[in-house]
Amino acid sequence: MGLLFSVFCCAWAEEIKTISSSDHALEQLLKQATSSKLSTHPYWSALLHYRPNVIGNGIHSEIVTPGFFLSKNGASNAQSELLKTLAAFLEPIKNDPNQHAQCRFPARYQWLRAQLNWQDLIVPEPHCDRYIKWSFAGRVQSISLIFVTGYLGNPASFYGHVLLKFNLEKNTHTQGLLDTSINYGAVVEENENGLVYVIKGLFGGYEAAYSDQLFYHHNYNYGQTELRDSWEYVLNLTPDQIHQVIAHSWELLDQRFVYYFTANNCAYQMARLLELVVQQPLARDNLPWMLPFNLFDKINRTKNNEQPLVSAVHYLPSQQSRFLQNFLALPATSKSWTSAWIKQPTAFENPIYQTFEESNRQHITESLMDYYGLQMILQREDADALQSLKMLNQKILIERLRLSPSVIETSTAVIPDPPHLGQRPSLVSVQRLNNSEFGPGFSLQFRPAYYDQLTLTSGRPDYSQVMMLDISLLYLQDQWRINKLDLVNIEALNVAKTDLSDLNKPAWRVRVGWDRTHLGCITCTVPSVEGGIGKAIELLPSAAVYLMAEGRLQSDDDQLGIGAVTIRLGMINHAITGWQSRFSVGERYFSTGAAVQTLWRFENRFGISPSWDFRIAAEKNQAQELSASAAYYW
Repeated sequence: MGLLFSVFCCAWAEEIKTISSSDHALEQLLKQATSSKLSTHPYWSALLHYRPNVIGNGIHSEIVTPGFFLSKNGASNAQSELLKTLAAFLEPIKNDPNQHAQCRFPARYQWLRAQLNWQDLIVPEPHCDRYIKWSFAGRVQSISLIFVTGYLGNPASFYGHVLLKFNLEKNTHTQGLLDTSINYGAVVEENENGLVYVIKGLFGGYEAAYSDQLFYHHNYNYGQTELRDSWEYVLNLTPDQIHQVIAHSWELLDQRFVYYFTANNCAYQMARLLELVVQQPLARDNLPWMLPFNLFDKINRTKNNEQPLVSAVHYLPSQQSRFLQNFLALPATSKSWTSAWIKQPTAFENPIYQTFEESNRQHITESLMDYYGLQMILQREDADALQSLKMLNQKILIERLRLSPSVIETSTAVIPDPPHLGQRPSLVSVQRLNNSEFGPGFSLQFRPAYYDQLTLTSGRPDYSQVMMLDISLLYLQDQWRINKLDLVNIEALNVAKTDLSDLNKPAWRVRVGWDRTHLGCITCTVPSVEGGIGKAIELLPSAAVYLMAEGRLQSDDDQLGIGAVTIRLGMINHAITGWQSRFSVGERYFSTGAAVQTLWRFENRFGISPSWDFRIAAEKNQAQELSASAAYYW
C-alpha cells in the first residue's frame, strides 16, 4: 500500500504543492481520502456540482467560474480537486484570514472534517469573520423556499420564481423582511429585448449566478413593484442540515453557471442546493425542463427524517391582493362608501361614515391606505400624481390614528390555495372526437408547459393561460396529421374585481404557431400569429365574462387571405371545484372578403386531482366537432 501511495503522490506532485510544515499531516489526510474513495462520494460531487458528460465518459461541473476550483483541472477531475482542497486547508494563514480555503469553502471543510480523522494534526484555525457575520453565527432557526407567482408582463417570469430564505427568530415588527434571501438568476443586460431574452435563454446564451439580499428587497420588487403574490414554504430541516445549506450557499455566491430558461434555472438550482441535505431527488433529471411548480410539488410530497419536508405554508399577498382582500371583505354599505370616497375624496366628518361602527371605520381606513399605497406604486413615475396621493394617504393615516389600534378581522377575505395544490405543468392527453365532415377520429396532445384556463389555478394568475410547445396530432380518415402546434399561447383576462377603473387592466392574448384554418379541412394547417385586446369583468366570484377583438396573420395556403379580424365574446366559470367550464362565440372577417366564419366553442373540465382530468368539448368552425378526452399531468 505504501508503494502504491508513493506512486500516486508522484502523479499528483504538480497539483498538491505541499507545505513544508504540513507534509506529514497532509500525507495522512491524503492516505485516508484515497483509501475511502471520497472523491467519488455523492456528497463531494454535489458540493462541486459535478454532472456526467453527455457525450463520452467523465464528469464536468456546472459551475464555470475558474476561481471556484482550487485545482487547475478541478472542474472535471474530482480527485484532483479533493487533493488540492485538503492541501489548501492546511496552508498557513496569511494577511487576510477570510481568503483562507477554510473560510472560502466552509461546506467542504465541515464535510471533510467529519469524514476524515484529523486527530493529532496541527490544523490552522483562521477566524472567518465575514462568513460568521453573513451566516448569523448559527442564529438561523429555519430555512424557507419562496414561490413567486408568474408575471405575464415579462417572458423571464412566465413560470414564476424561486428564492431561498434564512429565517432568524421572528420579530413582529420586521416579519422576516430582514432575513437573508438567496436568489439565482440569469445575468442579463438592463432593458434586454424580451424576444432576445427568450431565444438566448433557451439556448444557453447567458450566464447565471447566485446572489444574496435582504428579503425586503425581493418582497418589494415582486410584491409591490410587479404585484406578484408569493408563498413561503418553511422546511423541516435539522440544525445540522440548516448549517450545511448555509455553508454551501456561501460557497456559491457569485459563482457563474450557464443559464437555460427551462432547465438550469432557479427551480433546478434550488433543488440541487436542497438535495445536498435531503439526499433525495428534487430536480427532474429525466426531462429537459424544470419549472418552479415542479419543485414545490415535489417538496410537498417529500419526507425528511420520516417527517414531511414542508412544515408550514404562509401566503404573502402582493400590495394589490392585500387591497382586494380587505376591500372585498367589507360589508356592502361600507364597500360602497369606500368606493365613492376613492372616486371623490371627502372629509371623514361625513355623516354616513360617522354612522359606521368603529371596527367598520378601522376596516375602511385600512382598505383606503392599501389602495393609495397601491396607487403610489402604479404612479411612481408621475411626480405630481405621487405628491397628490401622498397627501390623501396622510389624511387617511391621521383618521386611522384617531381610531383604536386593534387588529382588523377580515375573515370573509378569500385566501388563494398554495401552488402545490395546482395542476402539474406537463400534459399528455388522448381525445376521442367526431367531426361532422370526416366522421370519428382520435387526437393526441402533448404540452410540456404550462397551464390553460381550465386547469387547477392554484398559484397562478386568475383566468389566464400560458402554454408553450403545445402539439396536437390528429387521426382522421386513416391518416395522422398535425392538428396544431402552439409555440406560444398566452391569454390574460385581467378580470376587474371592483368598479375602480384605475385598477382594471385590459384583457389581452397572443399566440404563435400552426393551426387549422377551420374544422372542415384536415390539410389546412398553416403558420399563424394572433393577438387580441379586450375587457373582462367578474360577474360572480370565480366566474367572468369578456369581450375580445383579435387580429390574425396567416399563410394564404387555403385562399382565405393573409389577414383576419375576430370579435369574440366568452365566459369562464371556476365557481365549482372539479367542474370548470368556458364558452366563447365570435365571428371572423377575412381581408379577402371571404365568407364570415361563425366560431363557437364550449369545453368543460371534470376532476380535482393535480395529475389528471377529463373533458368534453363541442366546437363549430364551418364544420362541427364533438370530443371527449382524458389527460395525465406530471
